[in-house]
Amino acid sequence: MGDEKEDSTLSVKAIKEKYHNWEIRHLWATRFLEYVLLFVAWFLIFYLIFSHYSLFNTEATSARYMLSALVQSQAAIVAIVVSLTLIAVQLSASAYSPRVIRIFRNNPDVWLLLGLYGLSIFYGLLILKTIRDGDLKEIILFNYPIEIHIISAYFLGIFSFLMLFRYILSIIDLLKLENIINRLASDITKDALLNSKENPIQPIMDIVHGSIMKYDFETMRVGLKVVTKAVAGAMINDIDLDRKKKNSRHFCDHLQRVGKLAISKMDEESTAEVIENLGYFGESTAGKTPEDATRQIAWTIETVGKAATEKGLEKVTWQVALSFKSFGR
Repeated sequence: MGDEKEDSTLSVKAIKEKYHNWEIRHLWATRFLEYVLLFVAWFLIFYLIFSHYSLFNTEATSARYMLSALVQSQAAIVAIVVSLTLIAVQLSASAYSPRVIRIFRNNPDVWLLLGLYGLSIFYGLLILKTIRDGDLKEIILFNYPIEIHIISAYFLGIFSFLMLFRYILSIIDLLKLENIINRLASDITKDALLNSKENPIQPIMDIVHGSIMKYDFETMRVGLKVVTKAVAGAMINDIDLDRKKKNSRHFCDHLQRVGKLAISKMDEESTAEVIENLGYFGESTAGKTPEDATRQIAWTIETVGKAATEKGLEKVTWQVALSFKSFGR
């Protein structure tokens, strides 16, 4: 019974992890689908509420007042959302790296929310411009009575407010370090690795370098683990042998610089973590990449290990032996 529970828990975790990875790779499609599903769900709830309480009929003066208040409140909310988003971007850039700004720039939540609010505001202004005194049933806009448009404006206004909660949860989730690193790692592909203008490894390495300077071992550990796994996966799926060699040398240079920085700070744990990830990188790519790439990994482990030994970091020497053993098989 206990084994069955454990297996079901592991399967749920695996499904969640697969969905999370798919979501990162198809962020716009996922968010758009979520908004559509929430839109349909809210439409059904809204229709049932208005039908039950007979709220479809309205009067010109009250409609003007309600729409005016709705438009003004939405404009104020947009101003607050933009301000708080820029503050979150500034704090993340100063805490991790200026390159994380592109995560917020490419985040679909802010653009979908602003688009929804913009549509709702201008739709409400158009209806306000159209409403005049008299029987609202006689006023036609886009071939439909104005009353339908008034109810639609109420629907959009409430829906946009509800989506504000979804946006806040998304931003809070995005501010988690592991999610930032995973978003950055999603840009690591076999073609992008050799792009000198937009090097996808560099933003994560900036975070790793900064964490070593601040003796933040956990941040450094997560960053190295994610980037090593992403680069190894990109290289394994590549069929170009020459590109595999270049990417291996390029990534080893990054890890070597991180290792030397950790050694200069006499950070034994961080240096051992660098060598452990080099071992994982070698183990993952051994037999699937040219021998020159494997030699490059071994040479990097040797170089970092020798520098650490000269500084008296004894724990690193043991990790060097384990790393050679892990991919030497």
